[in-house]
Amino acid sequence: MEIVIILAGLIIVVIIYAVDAVPRAIFRQFVTSNTLNSIKKTTDDPEIAHLIMLAREDLASGSSYHAEAKIKEICARPETALTAFQIAAKSRDRFLRRASILGLVKLKSIDAATRVIILLEVYAISPDTRSEAMRALIDLASIVPFNGDGGFIDILKCVTSTSYSLGNFKETTGNVEKLLRIANQRVDALTIDEYAGVFEVATAYAEEMINSRDIRVRHDGEDFRDNVSRIWSAAQASKKRQEERRKQEEAERNQQWERMRREQASSHQYEYMRSSGNVHPDYYKILQVDATAEPEVIEGAYRRLVKKYHPDVYKAPDADRRMQSINEAYEVLSDSAKRAQYDRRRNS
Repeated sequence: MEIVIILAGLIIVVIIYAVDAVPRAIFRQFVTSNTLNSIKKTTDDPEIAHLIMLAREDLASGSSYHAEAKIKEICARPETALTAFQIAAKSRDRFLRRASILGLVKLKSIDAATRVIILLEVYAISPDTRSEAMRALIDLASIVPFNGDGGFIDILKCVTSTSYSLGNFKETTGNVEKLLRIANQRVDALTIDEYAGVFEVATAYAEEMINSRDIRVRHDGEDFRDNVSRIWSAAQASKKRQEERRKQEEAERNQQWERMRREQASSHQYEYMRSSGNVHPDYYKILQVDATAEPEVIEGAYRRLVKKYHPDVYKAPDADRRMQSINEAYEVLSDSAKRAQYDRRRNS
């Protein structure tokens, strides 16, 4: 008798499961077909719809590798692919949304901010694919504009402002710290005010945790706030050093250009005076030797200056003129007869 009762119970459970599962399967099939028909109609591309369907089936069976291959084929037609992914992102079928998320990350020919806007909608309306959407958003956070729609700040605010994040604070603090690290990598392109804005959002989330009724959340919030504060202090110091380096490099560039300008002006003046017969070049000064220098000293000085000022090495605008002057000076001073004649004229 007991066996009969047990068997009857099992039969009832199976019947209940079947009665429940069949409508769910029919509904899922209806939702999937409806989405795919919408993709076909909007894109006028049945192949795209077929590929998304195949990717959905691969994801449902746990074969992400094969799904990615289908997604790659779809992404080869970026404009049509974007429309298809937008439609799939709004589907009530979880695996179609996952296919859409995967595709939006890989659709690199489309502006990153546009893709982020779609992913933010998926994150907001689909609790069962929020983890995938968040991973995709963090992947794109390093390449989107900092401000504006679909920018870095939008991603950060999304992480810290939804009820989902408040209920899973540990996951959220981990995501916020990832975004802070991305902000650190982009610090060279940010103003100090933009960078401060990132930490204001993170600190506000930490304060929200600290105000929680759950003592564990409060303690974690305090730790998170201290961590954010440490990162901010280190970032300020790094930004200050970067600004000092930038100013120093700018000052050095200005000095170099000023020195080159003076040398060029002096060169023009010298050439004018020389062409008018009012001045003779000081070959000893050009070779940076004393007027009583021995021939081997002159030769050594010449070789040293050639290595330093050869046009292949010395890239200043007056490189050719300087090299010409060095060669001219060496030609005279390395020949004893020309040197003696030059000395007489120089001392007259």
